[in-house]
Amino acid sequence: MNTTFILTGGAGRTVCSIPALEKYARLNPNDDFKIITHGWDVFFWSNPILQQRTFNQNQKGLFDIIIKNSKVNMVEPYHVHEFFNEKISLIEAFDVCINNTHDHSDLKDKDYLYLSEYEKKSARQYVKEEKLKKRKKYVVMTQPYGSGVEILDGAPHDDTSRSLEHDHYHELLNYLKDDSVVLYASHDKFKRTGDDSVSFENIHPLLPYLRIMMALISECDYFIGCDSLGQHIAKAFGKKGLIIMGATGDVCFSYPKDFTIYRKAIPKFFPWRLADPDAMFAARLNDNMMNFNQEQKKAINNIIDKELRHRF
Repeated sequence: MNTTFILTGGAGRTVCSIPALEKYARLNPNDDFKIITHGWDVFFWSNPILQQRTFNQNQKGLFDIIIKNSKVNMVEPYHVHEFFNEKISLIEAFDVCINNTHDHSDLKDKDYLYLSEYEKKSARQYVKEEKLKKRKKYVVMTQPYGSGVEILDGAPHDDTSRSLEHDHYHELLNYLKDDSVVLYASHDKFKRTGDDSVSFENIHPLLPYLRIMMALISECDYFIGCDSLGQHIAKAFGKKGLIIMGATGDVCFSYPKDFTIYRKAIPKFFPWRLADPDAMFAARLNDNMMNFNQEQKKAINNIIDKELRHRF
């Protein structure tokens, strides 16, 4: 009997599942397995191993054609003991769920997102043209806000304390703008009037936004973001970056071996999908984790100088 892997949750979680799924394909050549995603199948496009095995949950007929006669694995990495004790990464937790192993040494460390030649060349051309047009030395991709952001009291607010403060992001923009084209990977509705960061939602009518985001991250000089999708894409392409962390842990939700991580305090762990009341109270204890003082903001700027401006 073949296997059906059902992936739930957000875009970042889906990206993190890919190394373990590719490993499963290598180790189980006789299993004609399938993958059902909750809206994020674009991350499997161009994948030579997984593209043809992946289906969006909204496609008609999945139950009768795929699920009914298969062994179903409802993949839930947040339930893995080592993960909720902050011993392993989300990528490694998927390996536990999918491959039933605690040996993660054979997981791909990068190059597990794939672009078409058209996507690569389009992004490369866009980055070159932006640098020339604006006479800048670098292109920096930024993702200041995660999926939990909403507008409250006239400004973006993230109750999960994972996103940058609105004012802090604009201070970062001002710090970068003299020598960098700053690309902005968040919803336009969160942008402030006069913000000169570059949105790219409509730069290519033939490609979905997330494919454009992937391609541009692969070509940028540096990535700055919070605990959200962008860091997972940057990790997959082996990019250098600074991740500003708040209420989520470094080991389980980011990549301390790949990025420089800045945080001001150690958060209370969020037991998402395990104990909702405890997660709610953890959020209260982690409130203001992304509210930095001037000394902390200066430390963040110093990291950017060292890793971007002094590296090139």
